[in-house]
Amino acid sequence: MAPPRKTNTMKFSIVLTSVVFLSTSFLTCGLLNCEKGTGPVVERAVEVEPFHGLAVQGSMGVRLTPGPVQRITVEGQSNLIDLLTTEVKHGIWRINTRKCFRTNEPFVVHITMPTVDFLSMQGSGDITCLGRFSMPEIALEVQGSGDMDLNVEVQRINALIQGSGSIDLQGTCGTLSATVQGSGDIDADALTTRNVEATVQGSGDISALITDTLTANIGGSGNIRYTGRPAVVNTNIAGSGEVKQDP
Repeated sequence: MAPPRKTNTMKFSIVLTSVVFLSTSFLTCGLLNCEKGTGPVVERAVEVEPFHGLAVQGSMGVRLTPGPVQRITVEGQSNLIDLLTTEVKHGIWRINTRKCFRTNEPFVVHITMPTVDFLSMQGSGDITCLGRFSMPEIALEVQGSGDMDLNVEVQRINALIQGSGSIDLQGTCGTLSATVQGSGDIDADALTTRNVEATVQGSGDISALITDTLTANIGGSGNIRYTGRPAVVNTNIAGSGEVKQDP
């Protein structure tokens, strides 16, 4: 008698089991290779050459304070602080660690700087302003699930979210160009803005306080909400999303 033939279901089960095993093995090896934080949380001053922008990667927190002199302190476990990169390229400090790490303790970079014109977050970390920054223009980028919470007085903001992150803005602004690609949110309800150019591609949301003009573009199920009484409102909607004026 010929041996029984393997069915397609059996073949699929074998392949699926192999994929799950390999994925679990890679994940486990990655976690085991990460540096584990040890010892108490300390604060350490870090020397970095002058910079005017930040590109943050990972899950760390960053706290920005306006001040006349650049100063950096890092709050965390000593062996993790040793991993922090201090490379500055074209005026941008690329804040990262030389290898992944694991800890249940805080890991926060505290930065005092006169001005800032570029902030980028890749990962699940957060950037928070502890005072109001004044500058002509700033570019903001969030890729992933990270968050930004900023207080600014600025002529122009270019804000982009790719993923599920969020950007919260307060202060005053001349022109806000805001784009969400994915399910993220840009909340500018506390940012008094003359002109807003808002684009949502996906299921994300943008909200703003507008005095003069709104140009709104939606592709997908996301929404653009605004308060204020802009004299000009232009909309272009492809999908189930809506442009709404809140009371």
